[in-house]
Amino acid sequence: MSFGRTPLPGLLLAVLIAASSLFPMQTSAQERYRWRYTPRGHVPGPAVVLPERRLIALHADDGQLHLLDYRGNRVGRVPLLLRPGPDLKVLGDDRLQTQLYDGGTAAISLTHGVLWHRSATAVFAVPDRPERVFAPVATDNGFSLMFADDILAGVSPRGRIVWRDRTASPLATQPAAWQGGVVYGTESGTVVWTAWDGTQISLREFSAPVVGLAGLSATVMAAGLQIDPDRIGLVLLDPDGTVLQSRELSGRLLSLQRLPQGDLRSAVLVHTDRGLTLWDAERDRVEQHQTSLQHVLPMADGTVIGIGAGGRLLQLDIGVGVLWHGQVPEAPAVLRASSLDNGLLLTHEQRWTLHAFRAPRPAPVPTAGSRQIPRHPSARVLQGYLDDRRYPAVFQALQAVGPADRMAGRAQDHSRILLQLAAPESGVPVQFRIEAVTQLSRSGGLREAHELRLLSRRERDPLVRAAHIRAQGLLGTDGAALSAIADILASETAGGADPGVAAAVLEAMPLLWPYLAPRDRERAASSLDLISHTAYPPEVRRSAAALKRRLHTGVLLQNRLR
Repeated sequence: MSFGRTPLPGLLLAVLIAASSLFPMQTSAQERYRWRYTPRGHVPGPAVVLPERRLIALHADDGQLHLLDYRGNRVGRVPLLLRPGPDLKVLGDDRLQTQLYDGGTAAISLTHGVLWHRSATAVFAVPDRPERVFAPVATDNGFSLMFADDILAGVSPRGRIVWRDRTASPLATQPAAWQGGVVYGTESGTVVWTAWDGTQISLREFSAPVVGLAGLSATVMAAGLQIDPDRIGLVLLDPDGTVLQSRELSGRLLSLQRLPQGDLRSAVLVHTDRGLTLWDAERDRVEQHQTSLQHVLPMADGTVIGIGAGGRLLQLDIGVGVLWHGQVPEAPAVLRASSLDNGLLLTHEQRWTLHAFRAPRPAPVPTAGSRQIPRHPSARVLQGYLDDRRYPAVFQALQAVGPADRMAGRAQDHSRILLQLAAPESGVPVQFRIEAVTQLSRSGGLREAHELRLLSRRERDPLVRAAHIRAQGLLGTDGAALSAIADILASETAGGADPGVAAAVLEAMPLLWPYLAPRDRERAASSLDLISHTAYPPEVRRSAAALKRRLHTGVLLQNRLR
């Protein structure tokens, strides 16, 4: 891929943004220069950040994953012996996923190196590399959905190719994660939601190619349609495929992204060949900035980093103008951009070098400690914390709730907030979803048990699924709770047999057993059999068999006492 003049093949540039003024300024590149790093091989994909370890990682075709600190010092290399492709993702503190040169994928551990890799021909079951391969999209439970031309496939967290399918027509844009699964759009105008297990639901059919997708929230997806060469259609869809709002713009769509707003709501950032457009549908507000940019990167404070031809850098507040501008030396053709906690990483085709420069620092996202938490928060205050992504503040406020608040009828409001936090499509980090499910299992009743069962059907993360199973053990009183547990166990076993889920089942069954009818107890025994005969660790299988014997012994004793 190249822009403008033909560059030398595959080179990397990173611009590290540090603290400075937000007023328009222009200084020389030499005054901003701080450090550089040069790997041996070319780097076609982005440099990415592992924030927990404060590391920068890049996959070069010298067969190494290079690890740098934030000052540009190399602190390690992980041998991979795999030729890199145009995408690199962080999946966890120690784990990354890299796209390969042939369109395949590989899972990488910083500790153990390559965990597994699959070629594109193996994933898509084709004799040659597909013509157009998209970056893999990871689901909440660690599955990777891969797309090429009109083929899609599901790969388990352990690298097993679980399923393949074909689309009605070739894909027209990069798929996007949403609602616990992945949404893709086709050249024929169909928007389709796909689950980790290959289940597909057609959300909407349009008469123009779907050339852009962006999840704005847990319940709203933005889709961009290229109606004709100079006309764009924008639509907002709910999970049922209903069109909530629509708008037309002029130009050719280059990208569609989510842009946080000042109150931390989300708007649509539309990048066209004519500039940038901000569409805040909730407030019916449209703002435009007419400038030619090759790449745009939304920032957490609602501003946008723009990258123009020849390495021109801009920080924009759409509707206000340019806050800062600078110039990357040697006029590179920038290919990729990603954000650092205090800066920006850029990939270009000029030299295999990472550079650092001084530039503005984005505004921080509000945290739980940034404002005082009231002693008796109302539902509106709690909803505000949730909308602001101040998840620790929600739990801190709920801990202060006493009997007076529950007597005042606020318990239902508090449950509603926790259910929003626990929803798999909420975008809330896993640890907070687990805490929300745990709190509901301690304070909820039959209504909360029912609502959690509905959420558990869409949940894909094994840790959260385990929390759901424990909650059904504490709250459930009938076969419906058992069905929820059995469904989670069956799907988890099919997808990779996570020991944490099995352990949660062993905790929940004794609590639920006394409430089960004889027929349901037979189903519960079948679930324990499933654990004892699946590829779980030996101690888990033995515990399942022992629990089944104990439960049946208890039933026999009860029958004799009668």
